[in-house]
Amino acid sequence: MRRKAWQTGRKMQQRVARAPSVQEISGMKRDESWSNSDHRARDSGRKTWRDWHETNPWLFPLPSELAKDPGPIGVTMRRIPGELLRDADRCTDSWADLCANRFIPRGFHGLFRGCASVLPAALSLVHTAYSRGDLIERAKRSMTETECEAVNRKLFAGMWRSGAGLLRDGAVQEGPEMLSQFEEYEARLLKMVAKQRGKAASSARSDRPTADRLRRKHPLRYLMVTNWLRCGCLGDPGFMFYSDNALADLFSVFDWRGFEVAADDLNSEQIEQMRGRLGLRKANEKLPLVTGVRMNHKTSVIELNTQDAKIARYEWPKPPSQLRCRIELSGRVLFSGAHS
Repeated sequence: MRRKAWQTGRKMQQRVARAPSVQEISGMKRDESWSNSDHRARDSGRKTWRDWHETNPWLFPLPSELAKDPGPIGVTMRRIPGELLRDADRCTDSWADLCANRFIPRGFHGLFRGCASVLPAALSLVHTAYSRGDLIERAKRSMTETECEAVNRKLFAGMWRSGAGLLRDGAVQEGPEMLSQFEEYEARLLKMVAKQRGKAASSARSDRPTADRLRRKHPLRYLMVTNWLRCGCLGDPGFMFYSDNALADLFSVFDWRGFEVAADDLNSEQIEQMRGRLGLRKANEKLPLVTGVRMNHKTSVIELNTQDAKIARYEWPKPPSQLRCRIELSGRVLFSGAHS
C-alpha cells in the first residue's frame, strides 16, 4: 500500500510531461486534416498548443493573435494571409502547420520555429524548478517497505509544499485507499512543521503550484521565456529578435536588487548557453533585429540599436528606438519603461 504513494506523484508529473514535442508533431503527414491530427493527439493524452493556449494565452498565443501585435512579430505575421493564420489556429500545432504550408515562403520558418520553441522551453524550466530529482527513481528501486517509506516521506514533503491541492486531487482520483494514505502523510507533515516552525508556518502552503519559485530561483530564464515572443503590450520587440550580445546588454541595465543574479551571468556567452539549454530559438539567427542596447543616463531610457541602422552604416539610429514597456518580476520593477 505504501508503495503507491510515489505513484500518485509520478502520474501527476506525467500529466505535465505529456505535452507534445515540436519534433513529434512536425512529423505528422501534411495531408492529415487538422481535426484528425487534433483528435489523435488528444486521444493519446498529449496536450496540444491550443490546450496550453487556454491555460496561458499570453505565453502560448495563436498565430492570428500575434498578427494583431503592434511590434515586429505582428508586422511579420501580417504578411501572411489571414485565412492561413486562422487555419493554423485550429491545428494541433499551429507552428508545425505553418512550416509545412507550401504557400508560405521558407523565410518565415525561422520565426515559426522560434515561436514553437517557447513551449518546450517553458516545460524545461518548470521541470528544473519543480522536479524531485532522483527521489521517484529511488522509490521505484526500493527493495524494502522501510526504504520505500523513507523516500516517500521526502518526496511527499516537496510535492505537498509546491501544490497540496493538486496532490490531493491526484489522490482522490486514485481512490479511497490512496486518499487515506495522503491524509496520513499530510497530518504527519503538518505536525512536524508546526513543531519546528509554529502553527502559522504549517498553514502557509500553496494549494496549486505557482511561478514564484521560478521567479526567485531562475529570474533570468523566467524573464527570457515569458518575453521571448513579445515584450509587453506596447510593441517592443520580444527577446527572440535580440542578438545574444544585445540580450546581455539589456539584462545588465536592469535593476536586479533582491534577486540572486551574478555579474558573471550577464555576458553573451552565458546568455547563449542559457538560451541553448532552454531550447529557445531566435526569429533570425544570422540577422537579429536588435543588435545593441544601452542606457541613456540623461533620460533614464533604454535605447535599442537595430539591424536597419547597421545596414545603413549608422552606429546608432537617429533617434534610437526605446524600450517602452515596464519590466517587473515578483512585484519588483527591473525597468520602469520609457516616459510616454
